[in-house]
Amino acid sequence: MGPKPPARPYPAPAHPGTVFRTVAEAKFPLRAFNSFGEWSTIGKIRELELERENDFPDLSAHPDNTPAIWVTKTRRRALRYTQGASEWDRIGHGGPLTGEETRIMRALVPIDLLPTDLIVEYDGEGGWLIVRPGPPVKRE
Repeated sequence: MGPKPPARPYPAPAHPGTVFRTVAEAKFPLRAFNSFGEWSTIGKIRELELERENDFPDLSAHPDNTPAIWVTKTRRRALRYTQGASEWDRIGHGGPLTGEETRIMRALVPIDLLPTDLIVEYDGEGGWLIVRPGPPVKRE
């Protein structure tokens, strides 16, 4: 038998949707999209997800003020998260956009990711939860 592989620098997945791979390992695009256009924290995102009665992965290895953001790989996929559930299928399957939807989609700001950012969750709908281990977010 060969040498034992190195230990993973991050915890084992908390549940099946949890990924725990770096952006580089996953060959994830370094430019992604988010419907709000800014980073938040693990604590704030956890609170929001639990209010919505959604599952949330065990990210206890990271402080609550660790930078985090939900992203998608395309503007159109991010647009879905700005609309009501009744519009998701049409938008997600390439259906025509209204003028307002087109304006919103064009206004979505790209989010630059680092190769070392961690992908910690996939929602099954095209959304990926990314965390940026390192210095905590300082908010005044």
